[in-house]
Amino acid sequence: MKFIEFQIKRFRSIKDLTIKIVENEPIIICGENNVGKTNILRALNIFFNYFNSPKDLFIPERDIPYNKFYGSRGGTAYTEFIGTFEKKDKTKHKISFRLQPNGEISFKLNNRNVEIGDSSIFEILDNFRYYYIKSNNINIPEILSKTLEEEGLLPLDKKRSKQTQALKKLEEFIDLSKKAILDIEKEINLKFAQLINFDGFLKGKKIKINFAEYENLREALSQMVSITFDDGIDNGIVCKGSGVQRVVLLSLMQYISSKSNKKIIWGLDEPEVFLQPKLQKQVAKIIKDITKNQNQQTIITTHSQYFIDLRNVSNTHLLVGDLVKKEYIRRRNKTFYEIEANFKKFPSISSKISEIKKHLGIANNDGWILLPYNLLVEGVTDKKYLEELCLASDIQIPNIFIAHGTSKFLGFLQYLDLSAENLDYKPTILCILDYDSAGREQFEGIKETKFKNIKVIKKYISHENNMLTKTIPHEIEDFIPQNLIFDAINKILKRQGYKIITKAQIANKNKEAFLKTQLLEYAETIIKNNNLDKEPLKLTNDGRKLQICEICCELLSLHPEIYALNENQKNFLNEISCENV
Repeated sequence: MKFIEFQIKRFRSIKDLTIKIVENEPIIICGENNVGKTNILRALNIFFNYFNSPKDLFIPERDIPYNKFYGSRGGTAYTEFIGTFEKKDKTKHKISFRLQPNGEISFKLNNRNVEIGDSSIFEILDNFRYYYIKSNNINIPEILSKTLEEEGLLPLDKKRSKQTQALKKLEEFIDLSKKAILDIEKEINLKFAQLINFDGFLKGKKIKINFAEYENLREALSQMVSITFDDGIDNGIVCKGSGVQRVVLLSLMQYISSKSNKKIIWGLDEPEVFLQPKLQKQVAKIIKDITKNQNQQTIITTHSQYFIDLRNVSNTHLLVGDLVKKEYIRRRNKTFYEIEANFKKFPSISSKISEIKKHLGIANNDGWILLPYNLLVEGVTDKKYLEELCLASDIQIPNIFIAHGTSKFLGFLQYLDLSAENLDYKPTILCILDYDSAGREQFEGIKETKFKNIKVIKKYISHENNMLTKTIPHEIEDFIPQNLIFDAINKILKRQGYKIITKAQIANKNKEAFLKTQLLEYAETIIKNNNLDKEPLKLTNDGRKLQICEICCELLSLHPEIYALNENQKNFLNEISCENV
């Protein structure tokens, strides 16, 4: 049985949020304070533990969104949790909990109403145990004790030979102890009888000393066993520091995860609290090991970079919230605000990482400068063009570095190689170079085997016309759709009072006589011939190239359908957008 999806409706700051529960990878939730990250863990706690926890686990006036409970009170003024489970044969089962403002609860199994005591629901839920570990105001000694009793000592209930012997010894001890207690009880009652030897309510009454009865070894030992941290000071775990308590808890988690016969789900709210950075990194590895190798699920809220795995951020979510103004007929002259917290959607993996990096306040020297897959291009215009073309074509935007000049490629690669020294993965750097004399020289000078910490790959920028050979020089502007470049150049010409490049002249660019001429050089020649009475207009200097690039990006974002890429261009972008080159 697998727990594969959880939907939360109208719970605190969450209006409607669905989270996919995946195997073998921790689920990481980032976000600003008070946006509702912890509410996801609370919702799971109610869903799995409502019937074996204190009844204040769900309080309608606190947990139903304020605008619903105090504002609309309409037909949807209730909280709902929907869990989806999958059996080995791939059949799915949905369990729905509805918690009403008056405290009533109703259930659905596969969209069918069922009674609260329906065993079919509990047969599914009983396969799982959810532990919610709060970030603060948490009694870690109590959790340690409860976890040790419920899971750690569970094997002692299996009456194998050694446990049977232990139970017999325990029963002998209990019998002797009972006799001793009875002797103490008799002596106390003799003293008590002397004190009440007169008529009245107390006459004839006795003091009784109760001796605990245990049905199994685990129950007995749970009352006798405690857990602490031996640092040479003989006191309980409650007297240790918060960081130490959490480390002890995580150690117990590892043990429990390896021994439990149920699917354990750990809801960890900011596990980095009270831990030094080095320990945070170690804890992140432990949690990943619990999830991957012990087949237990972990759902984590965090503000720490150490819990983010840059090689796979598909299960890392950035929770964002919006305030929506609400007014209700039945609450005239009163305004309510509905908080809508949801996972932010991103156009690409690199933009997602960039946003998470920004949220966590991570600087480049924190090791996030390098992603698992990266491009290195010659200049600013190369980066702008590639990003805008990917966006317009719905192609994933890669992480792109700028060398700021062809001659600086080698030095920049050396810098990236040094930056990757302490990473626990080997980043790939795909170098994109123009096919001109400077680009070819640099291409030959980059030796992939010279770099120890990064994997270096080299590639020339493709040309729009796939019939052309590599003997023809080309740069990024030759890759861009020609109508886009010429439209941008003509906009500049109009602003400056120059005659524009005509459609016939644009068409001539693809004739054999001009195939070996780079597009910007061709355009310069045409502009000069069209405007003999004006100063020649340079297009190939850096400033003018950047101006053309910005106009191209603006036109492309406004009218992507006009400047559609051909198959050769799309294939090239797909090739460089992810690590399959």
